[in-house]
Order: sequence, then C-alpha cells, then structure tokens
Amino acid sequence: MESPYQSLDDNWQWYEQNYMFEFRNKDLLDGTVKPEDQERYDLFKQQVIKYRGSDDILEHDKRTPQWYRTDRKIVRWLKEAWKKNKDIRWVKEHAKVSESTYDRHLFLSENVSALHNKIRARNRHKKTFDKKVTVCIDMQTYKRYEFDSRTDCDHYFDWPTGTASQMISTKKHYHHRYWIFDKEDEEKVHGKV
Repeated sequence: MESPYQSLDDNWQWYEQNYMFEFRNKDLLDGTVKPEDQERYDLFKQQVIKYRGSDDILEHDKRTPQWYRTDRKIVRWLKEAWKKNKDIRWVKEHAKVSESTYDRHLFLSENVSALHNKIRARNRHKKTFDKKVTVCIDMQTYKRYEFDSRTDCDHYFDWPTGTASQMISTKKHYHHRYWIFDKEDEEKVHGKV
C-alpha cells in the first residue's frame, strides 16, 4: 500500500507546522506525536534516516554555528571536569554559560548528556562513600557508638535535629554525658592513641 505522504518535504512541512516546538528543540527522530499522527511520523522518521547522510537534510537543521561552538565548549569543559574531579557547577562557571543554555545543550546534545550523566554518577557515588562518620562516646559506660551521619546520632538519642552538628561545629563536643566528634577528627579531639 502506498502512503499518501510521499515526499520528505511534505512530511517535513507537516512536522514543522504541527510540532514546531519539537522541531526546534529535539532531534527529528526523538519527537513525540499524537497517536493519530504516529503512522505519518514513523514514515517521516524512515525518510529522515534514509537522507541523514545527505546534504538535503542539512538545510532543515535550524542550529547555528554559534550553537555548535557553544556545544563544543561545554563538552571540552565537561571532559576537563571529569579529569579534575569537578562538578557540574564548575563546568557552567568555566564554560561561561547560563543555566538555561546548559540545560538546552544537555537536552539536545548526546555528548553533553553522556558526560553530564557520567559526572553526576561519579559525584553521587562519591557522596555515598564520603559520608562523615560521627562517633559518640557515653562517658558513664565508655560505650562507643558510630553513626553514618550526625542526624542519625540525633535520632538515636532522641535529640532535636542538629544537636550533634552544633556540638561538633562549636567544638563543645559534650551533651550531658556524651562526647561527640567526627571520626576523621578523632586524633585532633583526643590525641594519637
């Protein structure tokens, strides 16, 4: 059965008229259309795939050379952030792009998206393993407690949230009969054992 939508230009015009926002902001193959337009969109995608290597498709690409320069700049700083163990905020500062520009490139560029996700995954993994262990010693029984966070310590002893944190930051370290400090600062608190 032959399709009533013959040419790529016809389908392109239809897509541009009916899905202008997606036409401007997404790759043509990643669009979402109404269920009744799905058959035509599938045909259009096949035509786009067929002509992707040809210059015919380039005349319809609305992204400017400046867009591609910005994209390359963001990718370069993302790679640098990966090497130097920096976060996404560092990338935005050094690439000198706004939040919205970065988000647009993140959404539209495969390279930016892949590097962004790689850095976020590493930072998420790092935060999981870099938790500060909080140590609490009961000075009457000399029992030692270790908690994954200061908040866990507060909850265990039914203290208001932030009590352990406040004692550590003010260097008070005592709360009634408990001595509290971060495990990494153990040597500073009571000297080398």
